[in-house]
Amino acid sequence: MRWNLQVQIFFRNPRASERYRLLTEENPFAFRETRMTIIAGSLPHELLQPILRHIVTDSLDVRGSPDWLPLPVNDSQYQYIDFPRDPAYKPFGHPRSLLLSSSRINRHWSDAANAILFESISVRYTRQVDALYRVLTASPMHTSLVRCLDFGSYRMPHEEPNVCAEIIKACTQVQHLCLGAHSRHSLPEIRMALPKCVHLRTLCLHPTIYDNPFLTMSELLELMTHWPHLENLYLYRSSIAHSILGIEDELPSPLPSLKGLVVWNRPGRGPLRQLLSLSQNTEQLSVVIDEEEQTLDVLNTIQSSIRTLRHLHLQFLCFGDQFQFTTHAEMPLAFYTTLPTLTNLRYLKLTDTFFPPNLLTKALPSSLEILIIFLFPDDYPMLASALEDRGWLPNLRSLNVQGPSPTRYRSGHCSDQKESTERVVVQCGIRECELDLMVLG
Repeated sequence: MRWNLQVQIFFRNPRASERYRLLTEENPFAFRETRMTIIAGSLPHELLQPILRHIVTDSLDVRGSPDWLPLPVNDSQYQYIDFPRDPAYKPFGHPRSLLLSSSRINRHWSDAANAILFESISVRYTRQVDALYRVLTASPMHTSLVRCLDFGSYRMPHEEPNVCAEIIKACTQVQHLCLGAHSRHSLPEIRMALPKCVHLRTLCLHPTIYDNPFLTMSELLELMTHWPHLENLYLYRSSIAHSILGIEDELPSPLPSLKGLVVWNRPGRGPLRQLLSLSQNTEQLSVVIDEEEQTLDVLNTIQSSIRTLRHLHLQFLCFGDQFQFTTHAEMPLAFYTTLPTLTNLRYLKLTDTFFPPNLLTKALPSSLEILIIFLFPDDYPMLASALEDRGWLPNLRSLNVQGPSPTRYRSGHCSDQKESTERVVVQCGIRECELDLMVLG
């Protein structure tokens, strides 16, 4: 099959065929080398780039994008961050320096390799920033190849000129932008650079130094008018200035493309309502709820995204001492009656709240693949019984159950904890489901 394809490609070009005839008359063994050279040099970018990408990713992704499912990106500083599985954030299996030799073969191969070398750039150190700035300044044509700029792990020194802002402004085709800790003097230039990113699809603002926020809520909403294609918005601790807004404040117009929303900034109920109103068909929702009144706003967003929501992560800090010392830290019943209607939900993570064990078989949609919940030790028998039912969550491939520390029980005691735990382990083994049982301190 492979041989026939190569022969067909080779003889499709009349000049190549004539060259082959002349060479083989002089040297019959020259065919193999000539054939491979001509084929490799004439491969279109649509074929050549997936092959080169396979070198650094260990996977041949001919579509350019895997099935959309948020997966955690391991980061030593921010373990809690969940990025969507977007092509720009696809981890590279090997250093991309392997492509440097390919970029020096000829102009055709150089263009194909450079498109991969420059599409996703992650900066961690000052020398990397300086090197990137020099390269882009010397070769402005490469700025149009940059699709992802990740400054999330880079701490900008106070005395350093704001090279990051210059790089952002130069990369006019950037679609994914991640900003991390920065010095106060750099903020005005970064804010001025952001409206230039008219093709922006992802904006991620990491925690900042000394709780120095990037923007106010009004500045963020104004900037979004420049980003009609925005799909993912990630706001982490201290990235947005706290605003004193009432729930009666005017809500912004929805962004048609927005599908991923992470709000770990804890902005208060008014600003949270504004952020939640931006998306009407959310696919990824990750929110910290620190006021009980926010629960209704989040529930409304979930209900408006019944057909699209795939990833849901909620942390309920609003329960406070109820979670630490009682057994009553559970969501309102309306939340559990809404969950089964999320027919496309594949990832569910509920933290700082206990899941009612009697609702395990009633409140979870069958589409779930990844489940992370809190249970008491004496809830394990009901969990084991649910797992024994093969019709319950048939697609489940990862189960993470977290428990309170010091150990306490919903009913005051647990006589068969060891037996029920073993049942859970056995059933997950039968299902070939990854299991993680944790006790949190």
